[in-house]
Amino acid sequence: HHSLLIKERWKASAEQIAIAYNNIGIVYEKVEDYNWAIRYHTLALRIRDSLQLLPGLSSSYMNLAVAYDRAGQKSEAKPYYY
Repeated sequence: HHSLLIKERWKASAEQIAIAYNNIGIVYEKVEDYNWAIRYHTLALRIRDSLQLLPGLSSSYMNLAVAYDRAGQKSEAKPYYY
């Protein structure tokens, strides 16, 4: 799993891994590869949710909503906007 590799190699915390996944998701959004953006934003969301990292959690929800919206998946985006 990617997070285990990152954690072992760079001694990153779970919060730092979530930030990295979030940033990777943003990069995929910039190149309009929304499926990969959604995957990475979902990974960030799972970590942030499990740790209850509230500021990051709200960003993850918004990032997922935007990625789904841009992918044309409006029904998938809607729950993340609220």
